[in-house]
Amino acid sequence: FFSMLLLISIWFGISVPLNLLGSYFGFLRTPHEMPAKTHTIPREVPDQSLLKDLAFVFIPGLAPFCIAMVQLVFILNSIWHGSIFHMFGFLSIVAFLLSLACAEVGVCSTYMKLIQLDYRWWWFAFLSAGSSGLYLMLYSISFF
Repeated sequence: FFSMLLLISIWFGISVPLNLLGSYFGFLRTPHEMPAKTHTIPREVPDQSLLKDLAFVFIPGLAPFCIAMVQLVFILNSIWHGSIFHMFGFLSIVAFLLSLACAEVGVCSTYMKLIQLDYRWWWFAFLSAGSSGLYLMLYSISFF
């Protein structure tokens, strides 16, 4: 209980005052002027096929899934066979590589959507990296 109280006091004692101080100094500054004018009317997006959109969501998630699948086999074997999992250092390296691969997949799929002049890239960037989580979940269910 004391550690939780300490974390809350650190949050309200340091983070909130610094946030308020930063917002105060931010509102004192003059706003930035944009170098180019933007239009209020959105540009027309060329027609995209549903199959291509689904490919942009599901195919990029295979790369991070392949990175984590080897470690996932060891974890699921230790869970279902009642043994103890000992490779936490290797697990942390794989988790770091998985997050790095998800970030790269998100950036690459966003770039591919922007090349196609599709400015509605937000959900594709999220779902292309998040599809690896779907693959991990489906593999874990099929492993059971």
